[in-house]
Amino acid sequence: LNDADLAAKLKESDFLYFQHPFDQERRDFAATSFPAKLSSYLRARRPIILHAPEYSSVSELARKHRLPFLLNQRDAASAARAFAEEWKTVVVVPGWQIGYDSAVREFDWAKTRKLFLETIGQLGNVKPRSL
Repeated sequence: LNDADLAAKLKESDFLYFQHPFDQERRDFAATSFPAKLSSYLRARRPIILHAPEYSSVSELARKHRLPFLLNQRDAASAARAFAEEWKTVVVVPGWQIGYDSAVREFDWAKTRKLFLETIGQLGNVKPRSL
C-alpha cells in the first residue's frame, strides 16, 4: 500500500496492535529502535494496543505521553488480563488522542533531516588525527 492508502486503512480500524520484541537477543534493538510503523499508527489517531517490554523505547514514549493501553507483560494471557483491566478505566471521549498528538510531534522528519545534515556538515570540519 502507498502511504495515503495505508493511512486511510488505519483510520478505519477499531484498534491497532503494535508489538516490540521481548526476547533477550533483541533487547538492545527494543531499547534503542523506533519503528516507523508506530508514527503511522499515531497519526491514524485510533486506539493502539502497545505490547512492549518495560525497557523498550516504545514503552518510554508511551509513559512520557501517557498513552493508554501499554502492556509490558511478556505472555499473552497476562497481557490480555491487563488490557481487560485497563479497558474498564479508559474512557474514549473527544480529545482522548492528545497524548498521541504530542507523541507524533517527536516524529518531525523535517527537523530530523535538518539536524542530520547539520551533523554531516560538522563532520566535514573535523580534521583527521595522524596515525
